[in-house]
Amino acid sequence: MCEQKLSVFSADYWRAARRELNNPRVLAFSGLVCAMAIVLESLPIYLLGPSLKIYFSFLAVSLGCMCYGPVVGMMAGAIIDTVGSHMGGVSGGRCRGSRISPATSLRPCCRD
Repeated sequence: MCEQKLSVFSADYWRAARRELNNPRVLAFSGLVCAMAIVLESLPIYLLGPSLKIYFSFLAVSLGCMCYGPVVGMMAGAIIDTVGSHMGGVSGGRCRGSRISPATSLRPCCRD
């Protein structure tokens, strides 16, 4: 069967994306992607000292979002951000919510 292409701005698109939360395979894969992203976040590549780092955790997150859609992707981003910030030093000095704020709102990052 041919699936109908849905616009991101249609309500049917978001309903279909929300239905992915009921699929156990998608939830298991998103758990694996979360674990992969947290492990990759703890292994940065240092350039020019300790202040300039390259993280590759975005590769795992983008692979997962490409496979299972935006609703599960936002949920996985929130889990990765929360667990990563509570692991002590893994978040690299970023403010909490720096991963999920672009996905959920347009507010600026927290300022100290």
